[in-house]
Amino acid sequence: MLDADPGLGLETDVKIHHLRGGWSLTQMARMIFGDGDIPDVLAFSVLGWNYRTFARLAELFKQLRPDGITVFGGNHVGNQGRKVFRACPSVDIVVNGEGEPTFRDLTAALLTNRREPDLTGTDGLSFHGRAK
Repeated sequence: MLDADPGLGLETDVKIHHLRGGWSLTQMARMIFGDGDIPDVLAFSVLGWNYRTFARLAELFKQLRPDGITVFGGNHVGNQGRKVFRACPSVDIVVNGEGEPTFRDLTAALLTNRREPDLTGTDGLSFHGRAK
């Protein structure tokens, strides 16, 4: 979705990692962070089986990049921002509903003002201060 957007495709470098069930936290961390290139934004598609592991990866990400932004989306977390933020303090944003267009809009908002992004105009998001 980001690559297809003419305004965002040139401004972003998206890497998709397919993390499988049964992999250890260490294996997943090596896949994501092993090359030393720590992303600005780390987004997860959360299902029941990977919720806790992805929460731990989000915590590790925050240790590696304290100013990084973590995003959870998927059917296990949608419209449950308050619960997610309580259980996983390293998660910054929860995507509610259809993820692709919302993540595109989120990315545009982050690129507009990285230091103090205004997410209030981006539909479909829960974030600290606006959790559903």
